[in-house]
Amino acid sequence: MKKNQYIIYGTLVSNKWYEEFKIRTKDDNTFPISEKLVGSITPVYNSRDGEFVIIGEVLLETDTDKFIAIPEINENRQKFVKNRVYTLYGINGDFNYFYVKNI
Repeated sequence: MKKNQYIIYGTLVSNKWYEEFKIRTKDDNTFPISEKLVGSITPVYNSRDGEFVIIGEVLLETDTDKFIAIPEINENRQKFVKNRVYTLYGINGDFNYFYVKNI
């Protein structure tokens, strides 16, 4: 079964900002969500309308419709993710845990 639910620790940017970033940097780091890997720092569209993009670390992928416990990461890992996002994308945003379901 295809994995369709994701927990991500990251920050939210507008799709407009991300599309402009891709043009400025010639970055094509957006893969179909099914190709995301746990532990990768990557952009993920938050829904089919693609209004926002979450840029951060994928913490969990699953294909279950049952309750998913959010895997929390420690302060050092949070700092690492924030630093990597800043290094790769130049973003200093508010970081949170996000749940994304690809239907």
